[in-house]
Amino acid sequence: MPQPQLNEAILRSLASDQSFSRGQEYFHSGAVLRLEKRGDTLLARIEGSEYQLYEVTVELDAGGIVDAECTCPYNWGGYCKHIVAAVLAYIHRPDQVTERPPVAALLAGLDRDTVLALLADLIDEHPHLADWLEVEVAALKEQASQKVSAGPRARRVPLDPTPFRRQAQGILRGAEDWEAVSGVASQFQELVARVEPFLAAGDGRNALVILEAITEVYVDQWFEFDDSDGELGG
Repeated sequence: MPQPQLNEAILRSLASDQSFSRGQEYFHSGAVLRLEKRGDTLLARIEGSEYQLYEVTVELDAGGIVDAECTCPYNWGGYCKHIVAAVLAYIHRPDQVTERPPVAALLAGLDRDTVLALLADLIDEHPHLADWLEVEVAALKEQASQKVSAGPRARRVPLDPTPFRRQAQGILRGAEDWEAVSGVASQFQELVARVEPFLAAGDGRNALVILEAITEVYVDQWFEFDDSDGELGG
């Protein structure tokens, strides 16, 4: 990929004046502790004001920044100070960027059994990923069944709602505090999108199973978040 078109003027336009100023302070104070790039993805670890570490992920292309996320609870418009600090480090200190191979390249030379063993080890280390995997596999199987059939058909076996419910609960547990509304809303939107293959197959019953599992968790706990901007309720 050609070098992304990035400079301070572009970055400044993507953040508030306060976030940009604070991000500059973080950058110059050495708060960017890790900076690495895997393919088109920039990964950074930033030390916060109270010695808390935040993880920044920036997706790049030849035109610049495609998307950027941070594990901090910032939700007041534009990129947060941690993202600003990470991108400033990428712009001004390219020698500090560690180049890593993309995950796809790491796996490309491995056989199927080895990849499956690695995946099993990963889930053993991070059990919550099992729910994510179960949700993804269900959606992929539904898409595959549509391709091999003459037309959309409803799935006969009812889905287990448990992994969808657990993943919804995990999204809420992962929110650092009541201010992390934007991240919660976007993650729920991604989870709800898992019903699309079932709707396309005419399987309204299982689509409803998924939606009920997600919305039960959502409705039970949404009031714990500050939704003054209407992102959760809208």
